[in-house]
Amino acid sequence: AYSTASTLDFQLTFNANVIVVNNPCIDLDIGGVTREACYASGSGGNALIFNYTIVDGDTDADGVALNSFIDLKTGSIMDASSNTASLTLSTIPSLVAVLVDTATDGPDPVAVLNQTNLSVDRTQASFSWV
Repeated sequence: AYSTASTLDFQLTFNANVIVVNNPCIDLDIGGVTREACYASGSGGNALIFNYTIVDGDTDADGVALNSFIDLKTGSIMDASSNTASLTLSTIPSLVAVLVDTATDGPDPVAVLNQTNLSVDRTQASFSWV
């Protein structure tokens, strides 16, 4: 399971090299909440990386889902001949194993704290707790 500040990277492969302008994104469903994985790298090649960084509150116990199209926003993805790339993803692998859990259950609170030893020069102390 991915936790807060973990990055989910998605690689999209095209059948030709493409140039990316601005910041296109792909919608993700993380526990019923829409998040965006946005373009991170790869312009000029045929593999683009889109990523999303997990934030506190993101939780998905049955796997994230990736939308089937790229939202260009105000940008573009084109080949060397200025043809717009297909924005529909032809194959989306199952992401049921990509779990997100940002719940942070800390340890139980300390009920009793006892100082059991303090050195004569007061530079060392021992404690026990329940």
